[in-house]
Amino acid sequence: MNFQSTGKGVTFFSSESEKYERPKDDQKEEFNTWVSNMYVFFVNTLFHAYKREEAIKEKIRDDRLRSTARAQQRKMEDDELEARLNMFILREEEAKRQDYEVDIMVIKGPVDVSSSHLTLDPPKEDVTVSPSSKTITSKKKKK
Repeated sequence: MNFQSTGKGVTFFSSESEKYERPKDDQKEEFNTWVSNMYVFFVNTLFHAYKREEAIKEKIRDDRLRSTARAQQRKMEDDELEARLNMFILREEEAKRQDYEVDIMVIKGPVDVSSSHLTLDPPKEDVTVSPSSKTITSKKKKK
């Protein structure tokens, strides 16, 4: 402790208490500044970034759900189209088979020669002209 006389009275002056009080005030101010900076960081930077990240995650989830739904829809449409195509192909094959079976039935049908509904035409007589007769007729026409 230091004693200082100012002329009217004695004043006690403690240098140690000043040293301890001043750093406490400085530490409090420094701490308050640090807390303020942290508050600004969290409120202005980190929380906005966190909210933006959450919004992006939600958007990604929605996009994945939509793409999954679209993929399922496309698959159903493809399956339906394939089923229609298969039905069309089967109908064509069945129509070809029926035509083929009709042809086979006509060809493979039993042939009864003695039946009354079959009549054979007698062979036609071929009219042949000899080359010498052609020349004769042509001579006659010229004269």
